[in-house]
Amino acid sequence: MKKLPGIDEAFKKAKVVFMTTFNGDKERTRQMTNYNDELDEQIWFPTEKDTRKVKDIKKNNKVLITFPAGKRGEYFEVTGEASFASDLSLIHI
Repeated sequence: MKKLPGIDEAFKKAKVVFMTTFNGDKERTRQMTNYNDELDEQIWFPTEKDTRKVKDIKKNNKVLITFPAGKRGEYFEVTGEASFASDLSLIHI
């Protein structure tokens, strides 16, 4: 994964990030608490199983994560594919 200058620091600083899911021609963006210490190949967000975001991801696992870049009005965007894990030993919160 190619990283932009400042992205790791900005991600670590971000207490809240935005996750966008895609369902057909609809985009849904919601706030997510950022429990992650660093921007790795895997980013974890706990959620309930019966939510709109889970339904959206099951239909289309492409997601967009957006968070402040440090300068007012600037943001970083990271795209990826979401998956689900229920094994709590895999989750590092």
